[in-house]
Amino acid sequence: MRQTYAVLVVLVVAGCPPVETPTSDASVPGDPVEAYCRSLSREQCEWERRCGTRSTEVPCPEPTIDCAEWYRPLLDAGVARFSASAASSCLSQWADAGCALDPSSLAGGFGPVVCRAVLGGNAGFGEPCGLCEPGLVCQPGSGACGACVIDSSFSRRLPREGEPCQSPIVDGPGCAGGFSCTGWDGGLVCEPMLEAGAKCEGKVCRLGLVCQSAEGGSTCQPARELGAPCDPGHVCKSGLACLGGSCAPLKEMGAPCADFTECQSQRCLENVCAAAVAQLGEACESTRCASGLFCREADSVCALRAPAGAACAEVEACLFGLQCLDGTCRSSALECR
Repeated sequence: MRQTYAVLVVLVVAGCPPVETPTSDASVPGDPVEAYCRSLSREQCEWERRCGTRSTEVPCPEPTIDCAEWYRPLLDAGVARFSASAASSCLSQWADAGCALDPSSLAGGFGPVVCRAVLGGNAGFGEPCGLCEPGLVCQPGSGACGACVIDSSFSRRLPREGEPCQSPIVDGPGCAGGFSCTGWDGGLVCEPMLEAGAKCEGKVCRLGLVCQSAEGGSTCQPARELGAPCDPGHVCKSGLACLGGSCAPLKEMGAPCADFTECQSQRCLENVCAAAVAQLGEACESTRCASGLFCREADSVCALRAPAGAACAEVEACLFGLQCLDGTCRSSALECR
């Protein structure tokens, strides 16, 4: 199963922390962007442990710097700025976060609203966009680039049960605590996250619970802890794998494996737990590629991402911050600044 990582840049209303001087190199020692991304990874893991989605019997994995890779092209091009104050507020709110966050906001990679202000654009009100300043949003218009206008979506009261909502996955504010933005044919509406024992087919269980199959239909149940019996219908908590019918710690690199779900790295190569990311030319069907690479669809091996202006044949073929449009790697943030 291939993992997909998308660049999501969402800006919030006026009143968010000011945007500071951009940082253009997220790889140097002590760089604030890399430090933020590591801390964010750590805080999110600790939050999962508090809210019951990750086992407390095993430690959090080594923090990652994934978001630094997302930010780098935009910072290097001078079209975005990193806000150290928003980053500090984001980490503090993750540290204090309760367990009623809309799960769809987690799929979008955010959580507390202030985290969306960590990366801000330079385009002001009425200017072509691109990336807009905090408090503004890019509104499509008659021109190719659109224009930055006031973003009112985060100034309103968050919707509650039965009310229409915008999913955080597509740049919306989601729902108030305790509700999830879900729905299909009838549009998105806020629905209560279900408690233990509730029927959950097509619904969302509250954090710490999973929708597990059972006689008479699927119900919300706690994921299994270390040592508990497990099977495809009774899953283990994050940080554990179902091995030999019981929940066990994920295996370290070099341990034998039958499937990537058994490994801490989430990568099983030739029946051995391998490094977390695949390198240039290596197979990537069940893992992600190293920085600067993408998993090429034609042969499922890691290939180099292309820069702006280069030819491309698939969505993920371009460097982060770019899109493959009409066979060329392009960026509205670069072209419309």
